[in-house]
Amino acid sequence: MTDLFTAIHTAISSIASGGVFLAQAPPHDTSNRPIPLPYAVVIDLGSSFEFTSGDPYIDSKGVQVSIYSDTQASGETARALLRTALDAKQLFMAGGGSMMMCLPQAEQLTREDDNLWHTRVDYLIHVHRTL
Repeated sequence: MTDLFTAIHTAISSIASGGVFLAQAPPHDTSNRPIPLPYAVVIDLGSSFEFTSGDPYIDSKGVQVSIYSDTQASGETARALLRTALDAKQLFMAGGGSMMMCLPQAEQLTREDDNLWHTRVDYLIHVHRTL
């Protein structure tokens, strides 16, 4: 997941000025201030190995990218920017692997509380690696 997270982080860091985090955002930064909005969280939804022999081999990984923002409009903008950055794009990972970000499997924009909007896009990613 580290190579995959690094590639996604690079692709979406400009969208999430508050940071990109793996699995969960911390409640505060190192100065004990709340994490500034917008920020993103990347969650590993699991893997399946489709072709485990041959060269290259392919595995599929589900990834959820969530962006937290302060208004509905900024959430919708973040979703559009996220889809522009990742939909059907080929990103490269360390170790000779490359991945194709496939079309999103699901997306949702919800209001978490008065000042927090949660934009979620789930991706199925095909990772092509050489042996």
